[in-house]
Amino acid sequence: MNRSKIRFLYLLVFLRLSCPFLIFPYPLVAIIINYLLDCWDGLIFNKLGYGLKTYRFADQLLDLYWLTFILIYLIFNRPEPIVFFSSLFFFLLRFVGVIIFIFRRKENHFLFFPNVFEHLFWVYIISKQFNFPQLIKFPLWGIFLLILTPLKVFNEYLIHQKKFSLLNTIMRKKILNWSD
Repeated sequence: MNRSKIRFLYLLVFLRLSCPFLIFPYPLVAIIINYLLDCWDGLIFNKLGYGLKTYRFADQLLDLYWLTFILIYLIFNRPEPIVFFSSLFFFLLRFVGVIIFIFRRKENHFLFFPNVFEHLFWVYIISKQFNFPQLIKFPLWGIFLLILTPLKVFNEYLIHQKKFSLLNTIMRKKILNWSD
């Protein structure tokens, strides 16, 4: 791999590591930037010649890093107990899933450890940024839990079991072509 590709990869990792710090002054901006970086990092890893297993390992570590910043944000901002404790449950659930992945290097268990936590945080931040307090109160919060959980389980199934690529589907050709 040439130096410019290595520098580009370093820049990507630097951005993924730096972006979470924006969560404290600008949580919505941090969510958007992190989401965009997370959407495109697979393409970058792929085009730089890394295999899917290498990418998934790096991506899971970077995702867990981001999720930890979200948890710290919630601890310091003390949301309503229903928001905090359900979020904490889903953080711990995903954390266990990532730890299992780190040691086993297999993705098939993510179906049981979906990343609901991050999407609950999106709802929380949207409710705060746009002054929709009813979104984080019962019963709406419970409805979000009931909707997001099966959607994220299905999403984990597509990504980690079926190796579904939204980019390949949208472009109607194989953009991502993983070597392993």
